[in-house]
Amino acid sequence: MQNILLVDDDKDIHDIIGEGLSDFEILHAYTGKDALEILSKKEINAAICDLVLPDLSGLDLIREIKKSYDIPIIMITGYASIESAIESIKSGADDYLKKPFSIVEVDSKLKRILKHYSVINENLKLKTLLSGTPEGLGIVYTSQKMDNIMQLVKRIASYRINVLIQGESGVGKEVIARAIHKLSSRENSKFIAINCSGIPETLLESELFGYIKGAFTGAIGNKKGLVEEANQGTLFLDEIGDASPEFQVKVLRMIDTGTYTPIGSTSTKQVDVRFISATNKDIKWLIEKGHQGRSVL
Repeated sequence: MQNILLVDDDKDIHDIIGEGLSDFEILHAYTGKDALEILSKKEINAAICDLVLPDLSGLDLIREIKKSYDIPIIMITGYASIESAIESIKSGADDYLKKPFSIVEVDSKLKRILKHYSVINENLKLKTLLSGTPEGLGIVYTSQKMDNIMQLVKRIASYRINVLIQGESGVGKEVIARAIHKLSSRENSKFIAINCSGIPETLLESELFGYIKGAFTGAIGNKKGLVEEANQGTLFLDEIGDASPEFQVKVLRMIDTGTYTPIGSTSTKQVDVRFISATNKDIKWLIEKGHQGRSVL
């Protein structure tokens, strides 16, 4: 139930609104000082303020509230005029009611401005998430589990370590890999991805390591591999668990030593690459089964 702060020195108004607005929890204040004290102790969703109070004007109270609290406010008064209505809106009020008023009218206005604020806050939240502020990641999420993952991503991104991401197909492993790259010191260098699933091993090796002229039929020139393209940046090996054990051994050696040999060459090359691998395989299960079937890094 949402908390509504009612600020008025008229007890009858408190009785009417307190009994009539059954969908809300009404907190009662009879002075501006009482109102500010309640605001400092309770979470308030909206306020209804009288224009005339014993210790300060309702306009001054609205200004004080708006300095510290982003809540909607309805101004009520028995001295309604165009000038006072305009002044209350300028001071920060979201709506205006003239005494006497019906409880239906108060209820309707309250629900309308609360819904309006809710929409605004949701839009701001989505914009923040879409922009990934301050990281600019463009990842939208609301769950605590995903927030925990993002906190982990932020922590590991700054370390010079390679990463293995596990998860079912379609959960966004590459999105997480790109987030790690963007948050790292390599963000201004290339992020290159290769999908190891379903690519013939010979083609996969030539794509990753490159080759020299004459290495095989059709190799009419030297080809730079993706690992060289990703030098100083990040290389994402998607679904590495689907690659053959022999290919994985070659990748593991490259990760361990930072060196690789283009196909057909006898000389090694040195690279500075961060490797992020991903798999939908249950690695723990594969280890327990002694790597039966395809192995994983």
